[in-house]
Amino acid sequence: MRIKNAPRHRCALEALEDRRLLSAAIDNGDDNDLLYDAANHTTWMAYYDSASQSLKVRSRADGSAWSADTVLDAPSGLQVGRYPSIAQSANGTIGVAYYDASNADLKYVERNVSTGVWGTPEIADSGGRSGSYPSLA
Repeated sequence: MRIKNAPRHRCALEALEDRRLLSAAIDNGDDNDLLYDAANHTTWMAYYDSASQSLKVRSRADGSAWSADTVLDAPSGLQVGRYPSIAQSANGTIGVAYYDASNADLKYVERNVSTGVWGTPEIADSGGRSGSYPSLA
């Protein structure tokens, strides 16, 4: 209800930001983690491929399609790459910590900032259920 002779106020509404849903179809994708590299405007996704039982990564520059998968670690037994955690250090190095279920080890692999090449996975902790649900900060 409007009161007679009451002053009218006008306002303008504007969008604060453009939000988009991030989605990707990942064949056999299971456990996963995402990282946004603001300096390079790139989203990184590390995930466990349940068919090959391996750790994979892919990236997507803003406004483009997802890259092809890169296998970071493949099993010598089974289930390598469970529960990945991906993060970026202050110098731009991207690293992934994950669980190697076949050996019950916590493993880590990182991407060389200069070359863009992923290194050889290293055992960060071994023996008896080390590495379940890691978290990089």
